[in-house]
Amino acid sequence: MLPNGILTSFHQHSRQLTVLSMQLSLSKPFKKRIWQQIIQQKILNQALCLQYLDKTGYEDLKFIAKAVESGDRSNREAYAAKIYFQKWMDKNFTRRSDDPVNRLLNYGYAILRGAMARAFTLYGFTPSLEVYHDNQLNSFNLADDFMEVFRPLVDYHVAQQNAEEWKPETRAALVNLLNMDIEIGGEKRSVTTAIEDMVKSYVTCCRQQDPVYLKLPVLLPTRVHAYE
Repeated sequence: MLPNGILTSFHQHSRQLTVLSMQLSLSKPFKKRIWQQIIQQKILNQALCLQYLDKTGYEDLKFIAKAVESGDRSNREAYAAKIYFQKWMDKNFTRRSDDPVNRLLNYGYAILRGAMARAFTLYGFTPSLEVYHDNQLNSFNLADDFMEVFRPLVDYHVAQQNAEEWKPETRAALVNLLNMDIEIGGEKRSVTTAIEDMVKSYVTCCRQQDPVYLKLPVLLPTRVHAYE
């Protein structure tokens, strides 16, 4: 019988209690400032997605990103998403609908979510302890917080696919997004490496109690990362 998974111990970090205590000590103002940065970069990446697809809305989203407040009190994320998906698809598109496009998006988002959760547990974080998402039934709130900035990567890929196709090659291409180029800290990295770089920067933020150290990814045109 062929193996169908690889198990990694959940609590493998050498200072698990130290990291847990650090997470529990994070203040609300600190979390709100982290969330502000995440949402700003998510909207900017959505703007870049539209630009790469030769669609309108780039300048509108850049303007909205500048208006994001600490904790996104005015919910610029939702306002930007409404404009973004109308420009990306059409005015009738909704993320709640049961259609082939959402099937591809959900699959791609799930791949990113898994990679994000693995990275956080690798660095000793308890992924249910959030920055923003606080669903009591969700074991991966923290992964859901930080994957927001990577969602436009999936969107950009899906926009260039035939959404009606659901073949092994279709799903493999979504998994392969983890190997695509993305920019972080002014350098090109694979998405997998960028996720780890982002998590490491968040560790520094938590230790220093200063969000200024946070590194977030910048969307690039889709291309497989070439290691030098």
